[in-house]
Amino acid sequence: MSLATNVRVRRAKLDLSQKDLAHKAGVSQQLINALESGRTRSTKFLKEIAIALECTIADLEPNYGIMAPLPASILHEPGRFEELPIFAAEDAGDNTVVVSAEPVDYINRPAPLEHVRGAYGIIVASNIMAPEFETGDIAIINPHLPPIADSSCVYYSNEKGGAHARIKRLVQFNRDEWRVKLWNPGETNEGSELVLPRSIWSKCHRVVGRYNRR
Repeated sequence: MSLATNVRVRRAKLDLSQKDLAHKAGVSQQLINALESGRTRSTKFLKEIAIALECTIADLEPNYGIMAPLPASILHEPGRFEELPIFAAEDAGDNTVVVSAEPVDYINRPAPLEHVRGAYGIIVASNIMAPEFETGDIAIINPHLPPIADSSCVYYSNEKGGAHARIKRLVQFNRDEWRVKLWNPGETNEGSELVLPRSIWSKCHRVVGRYNRR
């Protein structure tokens, strides 16, 4: 069984809610939800979650111990593994997501972002931007780079506390609007291209990479 299924089944056997398990393990409920839904497939807190579920890491993660160790030259590279915070995103409809207030996980920081203050990742919540981003992928973001055409970006609304966001491909922009594209709009009413007023979607953070969910 998968990590998602194992966590969910063992939690149910112990009659724990996601909130209960998160409290026992000392992690956020968003992380437990992301693990059980399969939106995230690994976490540095697996040991704590296993202890809270009264089992071993191998009981939860079928592939535990299979991956070969990283080369010593990389492991000892100074500053290589500062951690990058990862935030969850819940689908809020209308091609919009709500980004979690706190990180749900941390991953090893990619070399291009090694010294970038405020860099982060977001777990993609839908297939609207497939095949560039699929559900469960992690979009890696540098919030300091200027927007450029033909790049994917995260746009944040200055309404509702700034937690609402959209991940779209930037086509062109001016002082008043972002003109963006969806690769896979599906049955949405907005079509493949739309305009985001900058008076509402005031922040634009450029996506610089992706971690594939697989």
